[in-house]
Amino acid sequence: MQARLECAQEWEILIPPRYQQVMTTGQRRAKVPDGTTSCTTRGDTRSCRQGMRSDWVPYTDVATVDVNARARNLRIAQCAHARCLEAYGNSDCKT
Repeated sequence: MQARLECAQEWEILIPPRYQQVMTTGQRRAKVPDGTTSCTTRGDTRSCRQGMRSDWVPYTDVATVDVNARARNLRIAQCAHARCLEAYGNSDCKT
């Protein structure tokens, strides 16, 4: 953990975050018509309701992402691995 924190501090400077807005797609639960209708009559008045069901509906959104995160995280992992090997002889920093 300590090795990873030290490496993260170094690599945050060497590969700083670069934020960019990108279009993303996802799915969310929403009520959609199921094709059924149920009607009730009270006196001379008839009212009908469309049947609904929950379904996954696709949507698009704008998200802010750090385009450097993947490269930076890879370097942090490599750095921590190397430091643990050097200090403890294994990649888990175990004594």
